[in-house]
Amino acid sequence: MKIKAIFDSKCYSSKPNDAGRIMNNTSIEKMQEYSIKEIKENILQGKTIRPSNCGSKEESWLSQQMFMIDVDDNLTIEQAIVRCDELDITPNFIYTTFSHTEEHHKFRLAFVIDREITDFQTAKRIHLYLMRCIGESDASCKNLNKIYFAGKSIPFDSGNVLDASRLIELSMDIRVENMKRSTTKPYIIPAVNSNMSLATQAIEETVANKLSDIHISTNILSTQSNEVAHIPDRPTYNIKAIADRDVAYLKEKINNKPIVFENASEFWSYVYREIDMANLLELKKPSSFKCIFHKDNNPSASIFRNDEGIWLYRCNSSCCKLTLNVKQLIEKLGNFKSEYRAVDFIKNIYNLSIKETNWSIEQKANLDSILQSLTLNKFEELCPQTHKNIRHVKELFVVMIGIAKDNVYGENYSNSDGDAVFFVSLSELARITKVSFSHLNRISQRLTVLAYHDLIRKLDDDKIPATMLKRAQAISIDKGIEKRVNFYSIPSWVFQHLKNVENQGENWKKYGYTIKATSYEAFFRAEGLTVAQKMYPQHKKTKYKSVDYETGEIITTTLDRTTSKASNQRVEKIVSSIKHLITDKGWTTEKELAYSLSKEYRWQVVEIQLRKIRGELENLGFKRVRANKEIKNLFGITTKGYPFIIVKNQ
Repeated sequence: MKIKAIFDSKCYSSKPNDAGRIMNNTSIEKMQEYSIKEIKENILQGKTIRPSNCGSKEESWLSQQMFMIDVDDNLTIEQAIVRCDELDITPNFIYTTFSHTEEHHKFRLAFVIDREITDFQTAKRIHLYLMRCIGESDASCKNLNKIYFAGKSIPFDSGNVLDASRLIELSMDIRVENMKRSTTKPYIIPAVNSNMSLATQAIEETVANKLSDIHISTNILSTQSNEVAHIPDRPTYNIKAIADRDVAYLKEKINNKPIVFENASEFWSYVYREIDMANLLELKKPSSFKCIFHKDNNPSASIFRNDEGIWLYRCNSSCCKLTLNVKQLIEKLGNFKSEYRAVDFIKNIYNLSIKETNWSIEQKANLDSILQSLTLNKFEELCPQTHKNIRHVKELFVVMIGIAKDNVYGENYSNSDGDAVFFVSLSELARITKVSFSHLNRISQRLTVLAYHDLIRKLDDDKIPATMLKRAQAISIDKGIEKRVNFYSIPSWVFQHLKNVENQGENWKKYGYTIKATSYEAFFRAEGLTVAQKMYPQHKKTKYKSVDYETGEIITTTLDRTTSKASNQRVEKIVSSIKHLITDKGWTTEKELAYSLSKEYRWQVVEIQLRKIRGELENLGFKRVRANKEIKNLFGITTKGYPFIIVKNQ
């Protein structure tokens, strides 16, 4: 593998103080291709590197395959390695900077991906995603034209190459400000035409608006105050009407044309984004006014739209400190004790309704039935092994059911089994479940656990309604993102389906899968190409570039994704180590294997790789079994407890 990079010609043994000269001496004309070995050698010789095909200004950026992240304090090298392993983004190597000491670790992580990125936005998102994952990285190192001084040593050298497609997907929701080469058109929230029903609009427009919006749940913000609203001495008529719950007056005053929404998600998007609270409260200066919920001597409240286009009411007075969305404002102002009645009030005064068909009612009933079985522990009785397997991802499954319910469209938006099709991004799931955006891979792994047990289904292109697919692909192209948003469906829990769910639970146990090691590679090694592609429908293919030496033409070939060269090399060394250890005493453990390979790999790397090949062990001539008294006596095992051991598969 050759990486495009630019090196300064001068070697340093300490941190340079002539960065200006180095910047001028690392122009884009000096770009060359280097092997990773050559890159490491140049760094240890003291040469400054720019790991991108870029000049001194970011506007000149052309491509990049290596990304470097600075860590100057608060994180040790060992802690950084553990953090990267947890997120499955192991760096290719780490080198210490000239300022590094044992007391204060200062180092640089070098990440290498399996292909060159030529889209500026994509590269920028990957770089920011890696910075976010590390957490303690130097925030000043965001630019792709940055140069990195050399270092003293390379304490970590895994040789790992990351999957570019996976990084692109994980970073797709990162917002990049002040893009130098931005080709993405800013998304403007469309105003709903109040003169016509959404039911009469073209279905393509409905889906387009839905795909471009972020799903907003009904509890987007919260307030702990349950006090009755304080009505000012001279309230506007609307404020008094809301306090009195005067539907007839408000309906006539607002005079909104009837709007019928295809699903609940569209309804809430309209409520939060299109209902202008300033107009509702008849405020002349919404940017600064006296709060309507307490006696306010000076203007302390304001109404504004946040970055997501949602209208918010905020009071900055120390005695109030309220932040409310439209629903919460009406709940508090009208002193509603029932959320259902507050929502019904909004529907009535704005002439809003949600379309219901026999099919949509059926879908919601099926989803409610699944939810009931989960909460009443019926699922544990029906599928005991699967229930055990998903105990740590059950909460995410409940969230997915809720999203599916809010996104039940008409029958045209179902798969071949008649199940409702919906979509949601990893970042939106992170927001809903309150998971850090640096841990999107954990959400992805948990979704795959649910998909393996056939509790949810990740949909390939041919399973997605054509209109939804076409629009999703168009948005991806417009945003410069390689992968579209993921689409899902949730099968109904009929008898035969639950039998299949439990069968998958038994297979999960049989192949020794774990949440932490859930990956394309793990399924490919254990059960083959078909299962791996089903779990990762957007990652089943990979592109390889080769050169036609007669014409000099670069040829791109698309093939089925298998396993990486680095992974295969690790497996070969693991198998060799197993054979050696078993020859001596007839058995070994994963911990012992990690120790035996500690000179070549960090133990976390070996640990993850061992988990990924558990399902393949039998094909390699071994098996992983739990030791009991009989087995311990057979092999002369004297350790305490009953550990898992690896033995020959006889």
